Amino acid sequence: MNSQDYEAFYRLGILFYEQNKLKLARNHFNKALEINHQYPYAWYYLAIVQTDLCQSKEAIESLEKAIIHIGNNDNIFKTKAVYYLGVLFLNINKKEEALKTAKILTKLDKTLADYLLELASFQ
Repeated sequence: MNSQDYEAFYRLGILFYEQNKLKLARNHFNKALEINHQYPYAWYYLAIVQTDLCQSKEAIESLEKAIIHIGNNDNIFKTKAVYYLGVLFLNINKKEEALKTAKILTKLDKTLADYLLELASFQ
């Protein structure tokens, strides 16, 4: 297997996700991550698939890994991942974690952080 195969598995995962073949998508994202454990986009989309498969706890772990591996190279993507993490915390009734996430999000996008705080206020 070539070290660049992770990109092919990732792209197949995206195609399967778009066709709503969630288990196949999850398998392909996992294969991409077996080859390149630090690929943040595969972690992110794995989290989306896990959410759709009602695997919120796993999705949170995947998003946390995506955020770690994004680093400071892609602030737009990082902002999106941090916001989604906060929403997932709210979905599983972990308001304190969502509030901590909103604090982190404030440094990236104050408007989006305020929106997450507003969502948290309904819990």
